Amino acid sequence: DGVARWLVGQQNATGYWYNTLEINTTGQWPFSTGFAIIMLRRTVFTACVTDLTGKGTASGRAAARVDLTWSALSNADHYTMLRGTTSGGPYASLGSTTITAFSDTSGLANGGSYYYVLQPDNSSGGEICQSPEIKVVVPASGR
Repeated sequence: DGVARWLVGQQNATGYWYNTLEINTTGQWPFSTGFAIIMLRRTVFTACVTDLTGKGTASGRAAARVDLTWSALSNADHYTMLRGTTSGGPYASLGSTTITAFSDTSGLANGGSYYYVLQPDNSSGGEICQSPEIKVVVPASGR
């Protein structure tokens, strides 16, 4: 919210943001054009899921799994769950759901660390935003 408010406050009546301290041919601040605002929209201007949580369960009688939950996003039609094995990705899609819970049982190992990102999508399948990444550890033993 602070970046958006600052950019709007810097905009002049013609729709530009001038920077007299920077010497360039356009006289604009970096990331202050309309296109930059469109690029920043998903991270700056769109509220996203911020309460993604997960709990790992080691294999025993059943396969290892991670159960994930979050709060609904009002403009989301469905949610795509992404998982990676290193912080920051890359992430692979595990599937999607229309409810606010997802169980991952695909290729998990006891003692493994997994990184999850939730992507709420609109009814056209377009990405609305991405949640912050969370780390979930599957316990080393099912005992």
